[in-house]
Amino acid sequence: MGMHDELYCDAELPDADVPAGAIFETKAFPHAFLFRYRITKAGRLIDACCRDLDCDGYLEFYHYLDRSVEDCSLAEYRAHFCRGQLNNIVRVKREPEVADVRIIYGLSRISRFRSRGPLQLHERYRRGRGFHRSTRR
Repeated sequence: MGMHDELYCDAELPDADVPAGAIFETKAFPHAFLFRYRITKAGRLIDACCRDLDCDGYLEFYHYLDRSVEDCSLAEYRAHFCRGQLNNIVRVKREPEVADVRIIYGLSRISRFRSRGPLQLHERYRRGRGFHRSTRR
């Protein structure tokens, strides 16, 4: 399994398979260590301190629909960012891998900028109240 980061997605997903408020997992960032990120409704990627992550490339994330041992089904998505703005999110359909052919998607660039959010949000995160399930309703 390995470490992963958590991702919250406020942007519209292409289907309704995942319940509202679901926490996604991603291994797209270097040094994954349970950090929290969010794709906002405005299409920006921010970290838990509300810093804008100006990124280019593809961000793959997934949510376990069923974690039973018999059938571990995933809802996998790929978000495409260009100059820090979300272009689209598509549902990933896993094809059987052909020998010696594998396309690897990932982020080609990540830059952190100062927050664009209101001061009150900064105070919440500074006091250690990052993204919690209770804040999303």
